Amino acid sequence: MKQKLVWLAFVAGSGIGFGVGAFSHNTPPSVATPPPVQAAGSRQAAAAALPGHSSFADLSKQLARLSVARRKASATAIVDRMGLGELRKLVLENQNTGYYNGDYVPNDAESLLQAAAYEKWAETDPEDLIAFGLSQTNTRRYAALNAAFAALARLDPEAALARMSRLDPDNREIVRDRLICSIAENDPQRGFELAMAETGSDSRNLPAQALAQWIKSDSEAALDAFAALPKGRIRAQCLESIVSAMASRNSDAALAWAGSLTAADERQKARAGVMGILSYQNPEKAMDMLLKDASLGKSDDPFYSGGVTEVISNLARLDYEKAKKAALSLTNPTQRVAALSALAGDTRKNHAEDLLALAATLPAAEAKALYLGNSWWESDATSLAKWAEGVPDGPLRQQIKGRLTAELAWEDPEEAAKQFGEVKPGMMPYTNMAQSIARGWANIDSDKALAWASGLENFGQRKEAVTVAFGRMADADPADAASKLANLTDPEIRSEAAAAIATRWASQDPEKALAWAKSLTGDQQSAALRQIAQAQVRSSPDQAREVVGLLVSKLTPDDWKKSEYRQLVGNMAGEFAETDPAAAAKFAATLPAGEAQNTAYSQVIGNWARYAPDEAENWLGQIEAGDVRDHAAGSFAESVASYDPGKAYDWAVAIDDPIQRRKAAENALSAWKNQGGTEQARQALQDAGVFTEQEIKELGKTLD
Repeated sequence: MKQKLVWLAFVAGSGIGFGVGAFSHNTPPSVATPPPVQAAGSRQAAAAALPGHSSFADLSKQLARLSVARRKASATAIVDRMGLGELRKLVLENQNTGYYNGDYVPNDAESLLQAAAYEKWAETDPEDLIAFGLSQTNTRRYAALNAAFAALARLDPEAALARMSRLDPDNREIVRDRLICSIAENDPQRGFELAMAETGSDSRNLPAQALAQWIKSDSEAALDAFAALPKGRIRAQCLESIVSAMASRNSDAALAWAGSLTAADERQKARAGVMGILSYQNPEKAMDMLLKDASLGKSDDPFYSGGVTEVISNLARLDYEKAKKAALSLTNPTQRVAALSALAGDTRKNHAEDLLALAATLPAAEAKALYLGNSWWESDATSLAKWAEGVPDGPLRQQIKGRLTAELAWEDPEEAAKQFGEVKPGMMPYTNMAQSIARGWANIDSDKALAWASGLENFGQRKEAVTVAFGRMADADPADAASKLANLTDPEIRSEAAAAIATRWASQDPEKALAWAKSLTGDQQSAALRQIAQAQVRSSPDQAREVVGLLVSKLTPDDWKKSEYRQLVGNMAGEFAETDPAAAAKFAATLPAGEAQNTAYSQVIGNWARYAPDEAENWLGQIEAGDVRDHAAGSFAESVASYDPGKAYDWAVAIDDPIQRRKAAENALSAWKNQGGTEQARQALQDAGVFTEQEIKELGKTLD
């Protein structure tokens, strides 16, 4: 009751306005609810001022010449003179078939004219507009159906719901959200009930939208409905809706209501939400409130920005001196550093000298907050360079210069390359900086980018930059990039560049990419084949198997000692098993005996067992005893343990290798216990006959 009284006092003093347009509906971004029709007097005046034209394009041009204030009324006046045939012709003439939902630009003449046409059509004959909408195969369907059902809802909500029920499921989805929101505008309680009935579907924020309307007309009933909601997504959305409506009108009352909530998490989120809105509406007041109660700026939400950082940022844009004074008045060290960082982030360009002078008087941590403000990297290159020169020589200046070089790579990569040598290796991700310059330069002139990258002294920088340059070249012309590969003298860099080319080429033309890869030799070929296989494993598994098979045939015994190849082949086999496990099993059988084949068998059986355990088990039973079957059996047992721990245990004890056997058995016994089969598991452990007394004792601890 305390919550209700606080809220009722707020409503009496302010009134709430919160439209459903603030939320997205179940329609594409290009579709909107048409704006309301203007009063008759305005229409007549607009009609007299605007010459009549027949085409949509001509009418839009005439509207665009009018003042913004007159366009909407003029659009309504135009369509008021039209019959259904003319309206249909007007709508069909518009090639821009949609308009933005809730966010249409007021001076966008085309959007206004189309919205008015649908509105008039819906008022005149909604059934005809529904029939028209159903005949369309583009976003006209969304606009027409939503306009028609919004009009029906204003006349008879229950009849509109009955009409919607006669649509097929896909078209019901199109109009459902808009219809419920329209009903909520006039009968929010009914709208809320309908929205709650849709919570099992993709209705998104419907209950919160309806509740926002309900609060305006009957706050006590709306709060009762909110209080009855169970914890979860719907309640959280509705809480946000209430807070938004309250805080936008009366932050004091909103904060009082938020503080009256009994659940600690909701109370914290609501208070933080109020402060988030207040930080934009009245940052000076928000700052005063934070100084009196620091807990107002706390939130569990990592995306929340209504604390001291946001307050100082907004206050600084309005009154820099007040923001600076407020930041320096903070006594909490964490808040003070955050405030100084925010102060510098948004005002550096206009108050650079003052900020630098201030930093010189502050302790190191606070000075750093000013030097590296929370948006410092978003400054333009000229301002950032000037700022860097004002920072005392040392690590911070080097860090700023490093970031400046990385940012400059997109605007002027040639200049960035010149500055690159001035940045010390320890400042910023040095290798990544070389990549950024190469990438930005290759977008402009790939030959110059490659020449610069090839001349870098540091091998790591050179390898990464050259690889990036070749990747960019391959985006535009993989064959041309491949022709330049021979110019690289270092074999490791050449292999990396070949892999970059193969990745791009395989996505554009896999057959040509494979033909090119076959012409390569050694590590270059292996690298190219690896990338082509990975690029095709999901889109073309048959061709990917061919590529991996070719790769396998080229690998030497020394290659198989490298974990990258064993892991690659094993992962490929697992991917193949998701679409064709039998073919994947045959592929695994062709691999050389050893860790590569063991890994492949494990991946195949593991994926196969998830959806066809009987087939997988039958295949597993045909594998000869040995290392391969042990690995496969362990993987099978792990896959089926969650739903058939008994079978998992049977296969676990059939493993010959004692270490693998014990590990698989322990997993199966644990799953058995979790499913309530502790006694069966104990008996199975005693009956297995493959474990020593000590192993039985240790495995038994899993069941305790």
